[in-house]
This record gives sequence, C-alpha cells and structure tokens, in this order.
Amino acid sequence: MSKAFTKEDDSGSGFDMARRPIAAGPLTAAGAQRFREELEELLRRRAKLAARGDQDIETREELERIDRRARELRLILGSAAVITPSQHNDDIVRFGATVVVRNREGEDEYHIVAPAEADPLRGFISSASPLAKVLLNNRVGDEVLFTFPDGEDVLTILSVSYSNG
Repeated sequence: MSKAFTKEDDSGSGFDMARRPIAAGPLTAAGAQRFREELEELLRRRAKLAARGDQDIETREELERIDRRARELRLILGSAAVITPSQHNDDIVRFGATVVVRNREGEDEYHIVAPAEADPLRGFISSASPLAKVLLNNRVGDEVLFTFPDGEDVLTILSVSYSNG
C-alpha cells in the first residue's frame, strides 16, 4: 500500500492525521482570553505532574497530551489577530456577534467566533460554518433560509449584540 494512504510518513514517525489543524486567523477577545486561561491551567497541571518523582506511563502520556495542547494554544495565540467586536450599536451580523434567531421550534442563540473557538453544543459557531455564512451581513428583522440536517427552516434574526467579554 502506498505511504500516502497510511498514518506513517517516510520517516516512520507516526504522523497523526486526526489532529486538528491550527487556525491562524481572527479570534474574539473572549476566545483569546479563554485560550490564555486554558494554557495557564495546562502549565499548572503540567508542573504538578512533572514534580512527581516517579512517573508511570499514564503520567508520561498525560504530559505529552498537555505539551501538544500547550503548543497548539501557543501557535493559535501567537498567530491570531484578536478582533474587538463592533463599537457601534450595529444590527448587522458580523464576526463576534451574538445572534438570537427564531425558528419553527422556538429561539436559538449563536455566537459567531473563529473556527478554533467553535463549540456548537454551547452555541459558539465557526464563522466558516454554513449557518454563520447564512447569518453574516444580515440585519435584525431579516429572514434567511437554512437547511439543517432535518430539513429547511426560515430563521428570523431577532437581535444582534456585541460584547467585549
């Protein structure tokens, strides 16, 4: 089988194809702060683990996981531009907005953030996601058609807000 179809590169170092790509782009101020806090917590945890004299395999593996995530966070924080949300009382959906929409089942709130910040279960959607792309540049009162996995729905934009937190 060709090396192109395996997880190993030519050196046999075991390239990890499942690893998330590092997003070098904008971050919200709140997202950058969350990443800084996560990095600080990782470094505290790492120091505690490293201070143990005898390290078993699980501890070494945890240290490796911490080191990988810390490297990823440093790359994101070092290469991303932190975008401060609009200073205007703007009713247009832009990067960093919190948008409340009405759909056939009720209301949902979405925070449009950088791909690295996305957490759909908490309502933080990537600015590159299909839903964000449909919402971006629309105004309060606009209706947009979106196709969810279970079918199409008309979303009415009820509010748009920006916070620096």
